[in-house]
Amino acid sequence: MGASYLQVPLIKKANEMGLETHVFAWEEGAIGKDIADYFYPISILDKVAILERFKKIDIHGITTIATDIAMPTVNFIANELHLVGNSLKATLISTDKYEMRKALSSKNIPCPRFSFYEVNSFKNNEVFEFPLIVKPTDRSGSRGVTKVNDIIGANIAIRKALDNSINKRVIVEEFIDGMREFSVECISYKGDIYPLAVTDKVTTGAPYFCELEHHQPAQITDELKTRIFQLTINSLKALGLENGASHTEIILDKNDNLHVVEVAGRMGVILLVVI
Repeated sequence: MGASYLQVPLIKKANEMGLETHVFAWEEGAIGKDIADYFYPISILDKVAILERFKKIDIHGITTIATDIAMPTVNFIANELHLVGNSLKATLISTDKYEMRKALSSKNIPCPRFSFYEVNSFKNNEVFEFPLIVKPTDRSGSRGVTKVNDIIGANIAIRKALDNSINKRVIVEEFIDGMREFSVECISYKGDIYPLAVTDKVTTGAPYFCELEHHQPAQITDELKTRIFQLTINSLKALGLENGASHTEIILDKNDNLHVVEVAGRMGVILLVVI
């Protein structure tokens, strides 16, 4: 699902493996269409149209990379065609940051305190202290994410996040003053979780936190790696993500505490780093 520059590495890898690739995406910006075996200019949000096409193709697997908005379609198709995937419930929870925060908190997974918004009028009735982070509930890649320091900034940021949100839902959450930020890649199959690597992330910092570099493997102690892997496993279980790749983002604060920022039931972004 998807044919932007983010999905190109996945399409290339599938081609190298000798797999027949059928790629769905909007026509505009679909640079992966030229390297796929078959390309269909159908929105990745159009589940029914894609399902009907797949019934004729007789596919053996479905996946995506680096985007959350494709995951509902990926797992809808997987469930309908009895392919390996995650449940629709787990998909809903893991692609909506508000639902994700609720699920993680219910299992005592350490994550930022949060509040839900559907209108751009900030109310500090949860006794939050600035600075705060404002983000859409249903986007990835730092899209629509802003750090704010006052109520005026919060209202502007909520409006921006609402504009970026597909479902017009936003969360405002406490800012975790992190010393380091990591991402964790795992593969799961039938509930068995296999941690692969911890990545040290470099971002632009406030106010938008766009990712600039990935350093893998992260230069950390075995003790910290064990803690990060265990927290990741607990988080995936809390969200019900039992199959496929996953991408978990974790912050280490100045007191050596770990906090889960987000968990995605798909592969992360691939950045090429030349050493």
